[in-house]
This record gives sequence, C-alpha cells and structure tokens, in this order.
Amino acid sequence: MKATVNLTEKFKRPLRNPYNYLVFGAKYLVFRAKVLRLGLEEWKSKSNSADSLPVPPPLLRFRVHGALDLGSYLQIGRTCAQDIKDLLSTVGKDLYSFNQILDFGCGSGRVMLFFNDRPDSCHLHGTDIDKQAIYWAKKHLRFASWSTNNPLPPTAYADHTFDFIYAISVFTHINEKMQFAWLNELKRISKPDGTLILTVHGENTYAKSKEKKAIISEKGFLYTVGQTGMFKLDGLPDFYQTTFHSRAYIEDRWSKLFKIIGYVERGLAAYQDAVILLNR
Repeated sequence: MKATVNLTEKFKRPLRNPYNYLVFGAKYLVFRAKVLRLGLEEWKSKSNSADSLPVPPPLLRFRVHGALDLGSYLQIGRTCAQDIKDLLSTVGKDLYSFNQILDFGCGSGRVMLFFNDRPDSCHLHGTDIDKQAIYWAKKHLRFASWSTNNPLPPTAYADHTFDFIYAISVFTHINEKMQFAWLNELKRISKPDGTLILTVHGENTYAKSKEKKAIISEKGFLYTVGQTGMFKLDGLPDFYQTTFHSRAYIEDRWSKLFKIIGYVERGLAAYQDAVILLNR
C-alpha cells in the first residue's frame, strides 16, 4: 500500500526545481517563435487551408492536436469524424438521424468540420473552454452553433437539449471531481434515451508503464500532472492534464449515471477507448 501511495504522489506532484523553470522557459520561447514563424509563413502563402477546408492558426491546432502540422491535424479530424459514425453504427444508430448534436470540448471544430454535409434536419453545436478557439469557429465554421463554457458546469443549454453528444479527449484531461461534475451535466442536457460517445485513455495508453498500471489496477483512475504555470505550451488552464481509466472503473462508476451500450478499445483514431452510453 505504501508503495502505491508514493507512486500516486509522484504522478500528481509537478516538479518545483528552479532549473526546470529555466528549461521550460527556454522551450516556451522557442515554441512561441516557431508558432509565429509558421503562422507568418501560412499567411504569406495563403496556405492555411488544405483541401479547401478552413483550418485554425498553428497555436489553436496545437491545443487540440499536440502538434503544429496542418496535414496531420486534418487527417486526424477526418479519421475521428468517420470513427464517430462507425461507432454509432455498432449500436444501430446513424449520425445524421439525430436532430441536435453537441461536440463537447470541440476546440476549433476539427471533427465537426467533416460533418458539414449534414442534412438540414441535423443541427450541430460545439462548446469549449477555449474562447480563442470558439471565436475562430464562429467566424469560419458557420454551419454550426458555437459557445464557450466555464471549467465547471453548468453550461447554458437547457435540460434535455441533445439527442447525441460526443466528447473526444475531454475526460482524458480532467480530475475525478471534474469528471463526475461534467458527467452529471451531460446527463442533464442529454435527452431521455439520448446517445453519448466519450473517449478515455484506456489500457492501451498505459500498459507499458508498470507504475501507472499498478495504480490503475488498484484504483481504476489516475490523474497525472505534467507542466503547469506560465510556460505551459498549450496555454490551457493548469487543471488540463492527463487522465487514465480502467474499463472496470468505467463499467462500475459511469454505469450509475448512464447505461453502457458499448465499449470499444482503441475505438477513436486507433488510440483512445470509446465509451458508448445511453441516457437512462
């Protein structure tokens, strides 16, 4: 038990060595210079659009993609969009049969970009804590409705608004208390018998780490803290870190709020696990 506690603290506590601040500061300055240079190059060449699709500037891409590359940003967005459709088909549902769809934690609309062929009966909505991303989406992706939300509920949506909600790589970044706050909020704004697809970092993402595997085997949940403070590269709040779940944890804890109708390991971009839920 003592070893497990120490391991847990290791993953929760960021390093406080002054040397690290110098290292992080240098990396931050190099990163920001690269962002500015790439943004200028794209503006000059008018190449910040590929396949005639609008794409956000480099920093907004990095916040959802973890990289500045434009091509892979679009490729992953297209893959995730198709995966959402395929996951729904495994439970006998079609994306465009839904009337009100919410992308929770939408970023700049990387996935929703590939739903722009939806019928008029299908209304798309996106919400995120990133005001810059939402501002860009409102300006460039006008086929959907966009809004910002606070780090904690509630959202501005009325009870039972959406018949389908998906959240890609949201519950992979928040702590346990925030997790249940948002699960309850998604339950509130989801219609009775509404469908949800939420992704998590499953065993595929931590199996090679004996330390992480030991903690998750015991607790089912691990929230790890990496970089924080003014030199955090993505510019997102400090609470936005990295979270891991076991399937057993999901089936035990999440089933108290939703009916789990599917669990697909590596179901999203062949990496994150996809949990398919029904609002009972």
